[in-house]
Amino acid sequence: MAWRKPNPELIDLLASTIEGIECELRPMFGCPAYFTNGYLFTGVHQDIIMLRLPVELRAEMTRDHDEVIPFEPMMGRIMKAYVVLPETVVNDPGELRKWLEHSHAHTMALPPKPPKKRKARR
Repeated sequence: MAWRKPNPELIDLLASTIEGIECELRPMFGCPAYFTNGYLFTGVHQDIIMLRLPVELRAEMTRDHDEVIPFEPMMGRIMKAYVVLPETVVNDPGELRKWLEHSHAHTMALPPKPPKKRKARR
């Protein structure tokens, strides 16, 4: 599978929709990713928007949208807690914001991720 740069329109859409949600923008997989509480909760990867959801909300989204799939940044490397948002959600600003808020709330409820320990200098 050929690697593609992130879609600039999706980058702009996510950036404008996420305004007002407390998070930190950091690159991941060469793409814009948003973190809160130390965890990735949403981002753009190539030509999709993905986000983290708890099991029950992943089930709800899958039930309501046939085209929902797990997020797989590399072939065979599925990130189980993340889904790829279907175009019907991405193209509806209210729905997109709703799911971003669900993802943010879920991620904020996780125990804070401990900072990585720095390696000792030799």
